[in-house]
Amino acid sequence: MVSSAARAAPQPAHSLQAAMDFDCGFKQEMMRPKMSRNGDILCYYGQINAETERLFRTNLTRDIRYLIVRSSGGEMFAAKNIGQMLERVQPAIIVDRICASGCAYYFFLPLERKVIKRHSFVGFHGGPPETRNKLFKTAAGAAFFSNATRQDQRRILAKWRDLLDWQNAMLKRTGVNKMLIYWNPAKRIRKDLEPGCYAPNKPIWAPSPKTLKSFGVKGLISAWYPASYRDMYRFGKEHDPHSCLVP
Repeated sequence: MVSSAARAAPQPAHSLQAAMDFDCGFKQEMMRPKMSRNGDILCYYGQINAETERLFRTNLTRDIRYLIVRSSGGEMFAAKNIGQMLERVQPAIIVDRICASGCAYYFFLPLERKVIKRHSFVGFHGGPPETRNKLFKTAAGAAFFSNATRQDQRRILAKWRDLLDWQNAMLKRTGVNKMLIYWNPAKRIRKDLEPGCYAPNKPIWAPSPKTLKSFGVKGLISAWYPASYRDMYRFGKEHDPHSCLVP
C-alpha cells in the first residue's frame, strides 16, 4: 500500500528515460498485489484481482505520467475496470519483464505510449469468451454456473457483457485488430524445440514489435524482442519453466 506521506511528498517530474531506468524495488512478481509511487511514476507488480483494483482506484491520479508494470494477468473483470481508469489518465506503460493476459489486453492496449523494456515481453493467449455458449464451456464458467443462483448468474452475465462491450469499444478506438487478443498460436508451436508446449491455450504468444504494429498497435516508443526462436524459448523458460513463449 502506498503511504499518504509518500503520496503527499513533492517529487520532480521524471523524463521517459528516467522512468524506464527507475527501480521499483520489488524483486519479483508477487501473487499478492504490490504498488509503490515515486512522484509521477506508479509501480505495480503482481496478479490482478480485487485488491489490485482498489490500489489503482486509490493511487492512479491525473498526475501519474508513467506506469511500470509486471503482471502475468489475473481476474478479467478487475483488469477491465483498471483498464478503464488507465484509459482516462493515459500514463505511459513500461513493461518490466512481463505483461500478459489481462495486463496485455486491458493495461497495455488502451494506452497511447508504450515501452517494452529489455528482456521483457507482452503476452496474449486468448481473451474472454465471446458467446454465452463459450462462457459456459470454460472450466471456471461451468463450475460457477452449475452452482450459482439465477440471480448470481444474471449478475455475472451482465458483467461479462459489459466487459465485452468495453473491450470492443476500446479496440475500435485504438484501431487494434481483435484477433491480436483471440488468435490461437498453438498450431505454430515448434514441436521439435518444445514438445511439451503443444496443448491448446497453453502457449503465450509474444508478438514482435513489427507484428504488434501489423495488428494496429500504436505508440510503441521502445520495444525489445529476442533475436531468434531459440532465444525466445530460453527467455521464456527463464521467466517461467511451465509456460511457453511463441514468437
